[in-house]
Amino acid sequence: MKLLTYQEIFSCVHTTSQILGTYGFKRINGILHLSKWRLVQSAISISLCIALTTYYFTNSRYELMNEFARVKIINFLLIFRAVANVTVLAMLTTLCYVCAKKTTAAMIELHKVDQILLKLGQIEQLARANWRTRNSAIFLVLVVNIALNLIEGVLKALTKMDKQIVYFIVVTYPRIALTNFNTSFFIMILMVEERFRIINGLILKRINGAGRYSKEANFCEAIDELVFIHKSLVRISKGINQIFYVTALFFITADFILLVGDLYIIMYALFSGFFHKHVRTIISLVKNCTSYVTDLFYFAKRSSDLCHEANRTRVLLAGIHINIEKEEERNTVITSILKLIHNKLDITACRLFSINNALLFSICGAASSYLFIMLQLDLGSVIDGQDSTNFTNSSLGN
Repeated sequence: MKLLTYQEIFSCVHTTSQILGTYGFKRINGILHLSKWRLVQSAISISLCIALTTYYFTNSRYELMNEFARVKIINFLLIFRAVANVTVLAMLTTLCYVCAKKTTAAMIELHKVDQILLKLGQIEQLARANWRTRNSAIFLVLVVNIALNLIEGVLKALTKMDKQIVYFIVVTYPRIALTNFNTSFFIMILMVEERFRIINGLILKRINGAGRYSKEANFCEAIDELVFIHKSLVRISKGINQIFYVTALFFITADFILLVGDLYIIMYALFSGFFHKHVRTIISLVKNCTSYVTDLFYFAKRSSDLCHEANRTRVLLAGIHINIEKEEERNTVITSILKLIHNKLDITACRLFSINNALLFSICGAASSYLFIMLQLDLGSVIDGQDSTNFTNSSLGN
């Protein structure tokens, strides 16, 4: 099986970025360099997107249904959704150029890890890992990003009475570009996760193939080398996290606000008895909520899987059986486990909270609390308004 290069793994993401005008690099002798022309192209693309967004929301009239006229959050969500996408996209594009050296350094360090693994005879495992990563990248770009976002954008644009093309660009372009940037992050951490899996596989091989006790002549050197590779991968993972954690914070925050807002409108329509009158609108909102939940779930899953595979290594090391008479080997394993305990991997958003499966439960709890409070306040005001109207009509009748 052919061992794919990093360029081949990222080819679909880079091609999409070039089409969208958000790729500001050129490759010279296999090394990425900033391109002035592509930087200008990226600046023009982002500027046009911001200009079209401003034009659309300043020249469009929102024809809200009478029943939803009381829900002031609708206007906020319409504007916030577009502004948040454009803002995060601009931040990601800027960050891509500012942190270009850090990204290149992380890929170079990962390549050095690959060279060590090749010396250990892991060429077949590396080849399979790279192919799995490339297949995941193709699926995320072609199916999840381009196909679904394009279909969604077209369907939304067709429901508009005017400015359909402008609306399609305002809604679809930032979403595709933003998802493409996130795909780059997912591919990078997936590559690191595969390397952790190879290391754990080597340890498992020693556990299962050594019988009751390890009989390797160079056991201590082999364990030290695996721990060194693990330490390098943890450092690479933390570096990748630092590159993306500001935009990850904004991305997760924006998705949470939009999720709560859309769920609020759905629940308001359900409890107010307007659900059957505006089925198309509710279906669109349900689709939006599904998209936000999917984004948050996959973001948490990728980060959680990476941390699980990295922090699992020390547990596997503890499973190696060492002859009590071999003090050097025993001390090597104990020292290695202690090093890994103090080098725990945790993906965070600006170190404010960890991005893992527990984050999903926190988001569900917070969203439920906000929803109940908002619904109680809004429905209470509607009931008070109806009581006041009935009292006025009764007074006028008397």
